[in-house]
Amino acid sequence: MKRFLLSCAVLLILAALAAYLLLYTSFVPVKAQEQQPLAFTQGKNIYLYNDGKPELFEIKGVDLGSGLPGHFATEFAIDYDTYIEWFGLMREMNANTVRIYTISDPVFYEALYDFNSAREDPLYLLQGVWVDDDVMRASNDAYASEFIDVFTEDCRKAVDVIHGRRSIGYHSRYGFGHYYHDVSEWTLGYIIGVEWEPDIVLYTDDLRESLASFEGDYLYTDADASAFEAMLARVGNEMLRYETQKYGQQRLLAFSNWPETDPLVHEQWRRQRNTNLARIDVEHIHPTDKVNSGMFASYHIYPYYPAFLDFEEVYADYTDENGQANPYLGYLRAITGHHTIPVVISEFGLPSSRGIARINLATGMNQGNLSESEQAERLPVLYENIKRAGCAGAIVFEWQDEWFKRTWNTWPEVNLARNAYWSDYQTNEQSFGLITFDPGEEESVVYVDGSLEDWAQTEAIAERDGLRLKMQYDEKYIYFCVEYPGLSEDSLLYLPIDLTPNSGAYYSEDQRLSFSRPVDFLVRINGEEDSEVFVQEYYDCVYATLRREIWEEDAYINPPDKDSAKFNTILQLLRYRTYLTDDTELEPWTFPTGRLTMGNGNPSSPAFNSLSDFCFGENAVEIRLPWLLLNFSDPSTMQIHDDYYENYGIEEIGIEAIYVSAQVYSGAKSSLTPFAEFELKGWENNPSWHMRLKASYYAMQSAFGEED
Repeated sequence: MKRFLLSCAVLLILAALAAYLLLYTSFVPVKAQEQQPLAFTQGKNIYLYNDGKPELFEIKGVDLGSGLPGHFATEFAIDYDTYIEWFGLMREMNANTVRIYTISDPVFYEALYDFNSAREDPLYLLQGVWVDDDVMRASNDAYASEFIDVFTEDCRKAVDVIHGRRSIGYHSRYGFGHYYHDVSEWTLGYIIGVEWEPDIVLYTDDLRESLASFEGDYLYTDADASAFEAMLARVGNEMLRYETQKYGQQRLLAFSNWPETDPLVHEQWRRQRNTNLARIDVEHIHPTDKVNSGMFASYHIYPYYPAFLDFEEVYADYTDENGQANPYLGYLRAITGHHTIPVVISEFGLPSSRGIARINLATGMNQGNLSESEQAERLPVLYENIKRAGCAGAIVFEWQDEWFKRTWNTWPEVNLARNAYWSDYQTNEQSFGLITFDPGEEESVVYVDGSLEDWAQTEAIAERDGLRLKMQYDEKYIYFCVEYPGLSEDSLLYLPIDLTPNSGAYYSEDQRLSFSRPVDFLVRINGEEDSEVFVQEYYDCVYATLRREIWEEDAYINPPDKDSAKFNTILQLLRYRTYLTDDTELEPWTFPTGRLTMGNGNPSSPAFNSLSDFCFGENAVEIRLPWLLLNFSDPSTMQIHDDYYENYGIEEIGIEAIYVSAQVYSGAKSSLTPFAEFELKGWENNPSWHMRLKASYYAMQSAFGEED
């Protein structure tokens, strides 16, 4: 009996050990028999096996993030039913591929498995392997153990995950849990890595020059390779070896890249950074005869970045077959012309945001301040350019708007630990999606469309001589409704707003208005061309925090008076002072984001303009202002910017109310309400939202559905 129990114990231990080795490690027990790949490359094309016969395949894809309103990306809050719904919408949009950036949660692969198992036209997967910023910057050396070893092991994990043979403990960089669903039969390949920082590429190339060569069983480098390229070859070789030996399969392989580290030489680029020197060229990495799938070149390419698209003659002067200026197409053709392997533009897109970060001089394909209609009009143009350049595929960025996103010219102004809980329409990075999330469980609290039905149950906070002021707010806007007999587009309206207790003006020099409270913002509605929000000089965030960069003055040596009567145009910085490689100096570039747009803001209206800030109705005007425009760093808890000059930068202070007045000049009549208190409570970690397809969804449905 003891011998039996001992034998059972040994068997249990061995079974547990085997399970651990198979599910929690990269152990390969026996070499698997090799199978025909799902896809392979030949020349500059990608082919997909269909019933054993190769067919030319164009990747028509969409990038899928993991964010939902009220959640950060690493929470992986998207549930099974939502994935199933989204996969169906993607296929209805004629997309054949979904690309994810990192190992997702098990629910994603379960949903993809169930979705594809039930249909003949599957949604193929491009699996990414992310390299965390902290991992990259820990040593700035791609051969450091915390970089290359982690990167390599994450690639092995990704292989096991798509085969449904891995369990991953809690991890802050990607999904975790038990991965049982094998989606390998629908996985086209891998795009590994990120948009590499030029500094880490150059530092690695310099520090590890002796390692600028690699020869593996599946990949090798040629004599022109750099140390960083050799590192990529090492990692890619191990990924191919691992999947081939453990599963007998191979997939397409690509290394992520972007213009900052592209393989081309650019005559006009920034002098301040090493961007023009850092290059990654996958043409220096070659497959051996053991590779039966192939490699493709993956790039993230947008029309508004980098600066050489505007200032380098070969692109700035490029015209297409129609005689139109088209730097984007010129650059795409330069990239495809450089490569002998297929090129896939794995990110292209335009944000339908109010805020803006960059302007495209030639075509107006800007990074922001585009309406949803403009996004819909221009995305298919970019896709057409990608096809004309001879690319093997295009993946639109991105599927859904993501509230947690940040961008370089707004992130210092918001609380990044809280930005998943509200929709920041001033941050363009949040609005690239083909679907969006509007506040409200089924509909928004107010639609700025000229109808006053949304305000019927709202009591006025101030009223005098027929002039009535009402207010509401949600997770995206603060709303104002002003009613007055005869109020029309020809009227002049002012809304003074007292927000911060630290400063404010009792008088506006330019507008020649006096106030009974210290005012921080002044809204002027004066028709379609002359409406704007102004900020009191002392509370001007850009003036306080970027004065040295823009105007070459020290804000803290000579601060404005706390009660300064000067009100400034609210700006967004689009470009710091920049020096090109020929010593050309580009002045700082700003955008007047305080200017207001008249139009209909109701998505159900044929006249819908998503950038609308105000709309006139009968004897009334509705106004909506994004929270950040009024210096809210976190409206979910009603935090605003504190005194910049006393804190030497941006700190937060909480408020419980704001004070607003209204003054109308309509014909020969005028009226002024007293300042009234409007209470603010916030919504903490519980935003309300509902999903809506943008016009760009239907535009890409048509573009992807067109036959060549």
